[in-house]
Amino acid sequence: MVHLKTQAQERVIERFKNLRWKEVHVKYENSRLYVSIVFEFRYEPYVPRGIIALDINMRTITTYDGSKVRRFRTRFVDALSKRRRAEKLQRKYSERWRFNEKILSRVKALHRRARNIVIDWCWKFSKQIVPKALKHGYAMALEDLKGLRENANSKSDEITWKFIMFE
Repeated sequence: MVHLKTQAQERVIERFKNLRWKEVHVKYENSRLYVSIVFEFRYEPYVPRGIIALDINMRTITTYDGSKVRRFRTRFVDALSKRRRAEKLQRKYSERWRFNEKILSRVKALHRRARNIVIDWCWKFSKQIVPKALKHGYAMALEDLKGLRENANSKSDEITWKFIMFE
């Protein structure tokens, strides 16, 4: 019998105490022992009382909950403009932007800002919409985006470039 000390917080352990173990994986690597436990969990399907429909575009996200339409302005266009400026610098200094520290740091900063704008805005939007859905017992429905990439490849280069930002 081996007793292991866990590094998890007590409240996390309480969630799993009464669950039945299914598998235990033990891994020894770099003088450290890792234990992973798989639990059996009975899933109760969620039956929503309503649906919030989301339509995502470059400038706005439109929501409809059956009674009213709300539009949220996005910052995706801001992110695209930062990315465009970074790529313009890369084209302008095509031979040396990788080796010149000043240009390279500016290009990296613009790409990082573009990514951070998208991530930050998505977090803020989800913190705004998800509590409402939980409060009212709603599910969220997104548009079917299958085939979007294939359709974008047949469109202009400008549209394809915009889609690449959000992969």
